[in-house]
Parts: sequence; structure tokens; C-alpha cells
Amino acid sequence: MKAVQYDVKYNLLLLGQHSIGKSKLKQRLTPSENNTHWNNDYFPSIGVDFTFRDENINKKKIRFYIWDFASNEQSRSFAKSYIQKADGIFLVYSITKRSSFSYIEKLFEELKPYLSEKAQLILVGNQCDEEENRAVGTEEGRVLAKDRNMQFIEVSAKTKEGIMSMYQLLAERILCEGQVKGVKEKGAVFSLRQKDEKAKCYS
Repeated sequence: MKAVQYDVKYNLLLLGQHSIGKSKLKQRLTPSENNTHWNNDYFPSIGVDFTFRDENINKKKIRFYIWDFASNEQSRSFAKSYIQKADGIFLVYSITKRSSFSYIEKLFEELKPYLSEKAQLILVGNQCDEEENRAVGTEEGRVLAKDRNMQFIEVSAKTKEGIMSMYQLLAERILCEGQVKGVKEKGAVFSLRQKDEKAKCYS
């Protein structure tokens, strides 16, 4: 069987504190696992894991690799080599966990020396289905994202709310940079699956 040839490949990273649902987000972004039954059991990432999504845009074959890194020191050190080559980064926190939001501010400062000029970032507040347990306000997320020149969205890995919009927002920002000839036209990325109409709080 002839291997599929891609016109371009992009690397997207999921980064954030432990126990805030990064692995669940990765699972939801995996086409073959998106509709699997929700499991509340927590299985932390060990080292690094990945999935991928293939897209066809303007007759271009594009593969997006999505890397999920554990938050321990060893994995964070290992992630630095990936950060330098990253095209996009999901900075994830839980809206129910104030410490995870503070962690993002610290993590952003650690990332800056390693980020390439082309890297696009999006701030993701996970667990928006747990409004009654909210510890981080939506406006706080918006302000932090604006100050750091990032996109912002609140999502739920459990209900899948906002998951595809999260992916599309980051992919759009990467593709609209014009890194692939014939894909840079603004709006071309909206051929990526159907828009998640239930997404909220993104800008």
C-alpha cells in the first residue's frame, strides 16, 4: 500500500497543570474516539502521547499532530524540544481549579524563550460544564489571553462543548499565517468539519 503523502504537517501541543483534563481533550480530538462513552476515571499522561487529524483544504493534504505532555519536570524538560518546533499550543487550565490558572501564567513565561515566531497559542478553560464549581471567571481568561496575544475559549471534554471550535480556532490562526500556499485565504479553514454551534466564550 502506498503511503499517504502530505503537503504539510503541523505540530500542536497540549500543555498545562496535571489533572485538568488534557488527556481527555486529546481523546476528544481523536476522530476514532470522539464519540466514546465518557469515563470519569482519571488516567494521567505518562511522558508524552499523541493523536492526529487529517484535513483536505484547497486540495492540500494536511496532517495535524496533537501532542499531550505530562506536567512532571522530566516531561516538561523533554517538551522543550517540541515547543521549539510547535506550530500551535493549547494552554489548558480548569475553570474549577485556581492553581491551574496561575500555573498557565508561570508556564507562559517559561515557554517564551523557546517559542518560534510562527507559533500560535490558544488559552483553553476546560470543564465549563461545572459552572457551580467555577473558581476562575470567564473574563479573567479573556484578559489573560488578550494580554498574551492568544485566542481564548472555554470547553468541556465531558460534554464535548467547544472541542471542535477549540481545534478550529487554533488551526485557522496557523493556516491564515499563509505558511501553505493556497491555504492562507481567510475562512478556508472552515472546511474543517462542521462548526461547533454550542461553543461559548471564545474570542
